[in-house]
Amino acid sequence: MLIRYETRDYETGLAIINKGNCYSAGPPLSTCLTMFPKHKGAESRTGPSPFKIKLNKYVYSPGDEIEVSLTADDGRFFTGVQIRAHRLKGDTEEIQGTFTNFPTEKLKSFNCIGGKKNLLGHKNGDPVTDLELIWKAPNTNEGDLVFTATFVENFSTFWANINVELSASIPFDPPPVKQVSVAESNLDFEACGKTIGCVLYPFYCKGEDCDVGLTYQTENDEVTFQMFARGEGYVSVGFSDDQLMGNDQTISCTAENDRVTIQHGRNPRLYNTRQYMENQIWNMRTMHKDGMLYCSFTRPKRMRLFNAKFPNKTQYFDLNDDYYVMVAWGYTYKGTDVMGKHKELPITTHSKVNFDTYEIYRAGALPLMTKIHAFLMLLAWMVFAGLAAIISRYYKKSFGGNLILGAALWFQSHRLTALLAFGFCAASFVLIFVKVFKFTNDAVLHAWFGMAVMVTTTGQVFAGLIRPGPKSKIRPIFNWGHWFFGKTLQLLSVVTCFLAFNSKFIPEPQKLFGTIVISAWLGLQIIWEVFYEIRKCRQKSKEDEYDLKKETETPQASTADTLLLVAYSVTMLLALVAGILAIFMF
Repeated sequence: MLIRYETRDYETGLAIINKGNCYSAGPPLSTCLTMFPKHKGAESRTGPSPFKIKLNKYVYSPGDEIEVSLTADDGRFFTGVQIRAHRLKGDTEEIQGTFTNFPTEKLKSFNCIGGKKNLLGHKNGDPVTDLELIWKAPNTNEGDLVFTATFVENFSTFWANINVELSASIPFDPPPVKQVSVAESNLDFEACGKTIGCVLYPFYCKGEDCDVGLTYQTENDEVTFQMFARGEGYVSVGFSDDQLMGNDQTISCTAENDRVTIQHGRNPRLYNTRQYMENQIWNMRTMHKDGMLYCSFTRPKRMRLFNAKFPNKTQYFDLNDDYYVMVAWGYTYKGTDVMGKHKELPITTHSKVNFDTYEIYRAGALPLMTKIHAFLMLLAWMVFAGLAAIISRYYKKSFGGNLILGAALWFQSHRLTALLAFGFCAASFVLIFVKVFKFTNDAVLHAWFGMAVMVTTTGQVFAGLIRPGPKSKIRPIFNWGHWFFGKTLQLLSVVTCFLAFNSKFIPEPQKLFGTIVISAWLGLQIIWEVFYEIRKCRQKSKEDEYDLKKETETPQASTADTLLLVAYSVTMLLALVAGILAIFMF
C-alpha cells in the first residue's frame, strides 16, 4: 500500500504557519477524548468543512484493514489534524482499532486510554493536502463505528467533529452505558449540617441565595453530590490535597440546550484533561435554567485516574480521606461539550472536607497570600497614606508647638504615618511577587499600576529624607512637588484598587462589593478633604490676628482639631473594615 504525503508551498499558508501554530509539534496527549484545539478561545468553524474523511469501504468485519484518506478541497490545505475511531452507540468514549500505517513525516501515533496507536496527530506545522492511512478494526464486533477528525488550517481556523460512519457487517448493539438525564437537582438547604454536608459561596449566603453551592450525602461506599453555579456552560467539582490547582480529580457537568454530559477529569497542573469515564458515575442529571447550571451524580468513594504520560501509573482518589473541595464554572465551546477556561476564579473550601460527617463548609476564591496582599495595600492607602496627607496639610498649626525627639509633632506624625504606608505597601508588593513571580494576563493593568504606586511611593519617601532646609530657595518647589506626587499617589492607589476588584478572574459578587467599597472610600476621602479645605479658608481670616500674637503665645491644638482628626481616622478605619469584608468574605 502506498502511503501518500503531499505538500504544497503556499506562500500565504507558510506565512501564517511561520507566525506560529499552537502545538505545531503536535497536539498534547491530554486531548485524546476532546480533540479540540484550544487556541486562545478560537471556536470551531460551523460551515461546510473543506476537509474530508474518505474510506475505501464503509462496512467492516473484525480485524479488517481499512484505507482512510484525509483530503482537502482544491486550493486548501491543513497544517494540523487528529483522528480516531469510536462506537456510534453505547460507550462512545472508548477508542477503537489501531492505525498500522501512516506517513511518519507528518503524523505520530498516541496510545490513548490503554490502547496502542489508536489516535493519530500531526507532529509539525507543514501544510498538506492529502494523507493516506491504514486502520485495523478491533478483533471483536463493536457495532457501528465513527471516524472523527479535527482539521486545523491555521491558528484560528479549524473544523472539529468531522465524522464518517463505518457500519458493522453483522448488526450488533453494544452494551448500554449510564446516560445523563436533563433534570433539575432537588436541593434541600434546610438539611445542611444535619443530613447532608454543604459547601456554600459567598460567605454570607444560606442556600438558594448562593452563587455557588454543593451538597453531599454518603451512603455505605457511595457519595451523592448535587451542585449548582451561575454558569453558562459547565460546573465542575474538584478534589484536592491542597488549595492549589494541580494533581486533582474533577467531575464536570456540561449543558447546552439538549446536549448534556458528565465528564471525569484530572488537573495535572493549571489545566484540565478529560478522563475515560469507565461507568464509574451514575444517577447523572444536569440542566441549565434561568442562568443557573444544576448537576447531580453518585460516585463510589474510591475512583481511579489514569496518567496519560505514565499509563501504568494509576492514581486513586478515595473519599474516605479528607480533601479540599473546589468548584469551578465557565463556558463550553459552541456546539461542543468541550470546557473552556473558567473566567472567574474557582472557589476552594477553607478546610478539608470530611465526607462522612455533615457540616457546612465555607469557600473562597482568592488564595490566602493574595488576600493578605490586598489587606496590606488597603491598610497602607486607606488609613496611613490618608493620615499622612491630612496631617501634613491641615495640622501644622493645629498641633501647636509641641516637639517630639527635637522635631515638630505634626512632622513626626506625618513621617511616621508615611513610613507605615510605605512599609505596608512594600510588604504587600514583595508578597505578591513571591506568590505570582510574573504578571498575569487577567490582571496586567492592575500589575502595572501597582508597580507605578510602589515606585512613586519609594520616590516620595526618598525625597522626604533628602528634603531641602526651611530656608532653601528650592524648598517651595519641593513642597509643591511633594504635595503633587502625594496626591498623584492617592489617585494611583484608588485606580489600582478599582482594577484589582475588576480583574477578569474576580467572581461577580466580590467584584460588585469591592467596587462599592472603593467608591465609598474615594467619596469619603473627597468629602473630608473638601471639608478641611473650606475650614482652612475660613480660618485664614483670623491669621493676621494670630500673627500679632504669635510672638507672645505658642499655638495650641484645639479640641475641635483633635476630634476632627479622630473622626477622620474612625471613618477610614470603617472603610478599611468594609475593604476587609470585600477581601475575606468571598
